[in-house]
Amino acid sequence: MQPAGGKAEKGLWSIPWGVVGKGESPKEALLRKMLDEFGIVPREVAFLGMLQNEYGEQHIFSARSGRIKAAGIGLFSMRELPGIRLSPESRRIIELFAKSIRPKD
Repeated sequence: MQPAGGKAEKGLWSIPWGVVGKGESPKEALLRKMLDEFGIVPREVAFLGMLQNEYGEQHIFSARSGRIKAAGIGLFSMRELPGIRLSPESRRIIELFAKSIRPKD
């Protein structure tokens, strides 16, 4: 997670997001974003699923970090997220994704 950008969201955390570049896979975009913006080289990356919403396709990954050079980022487990102060949009995306991966009865 990264600090949210807007004044109204000061003190909240936000899901990092980015655009997949031409000729780049979603996983390659994730790796580029993590290195370029956060200085993180993941040891392990797993595709968790995809969420379709008004922003288009959102590819959801989990990543275990290797070395970290950036300050001001937060790494949280799914169990910790309910207690984290998230931006409204990040909370909505996490809730939508969580609903989409629950087993159907």
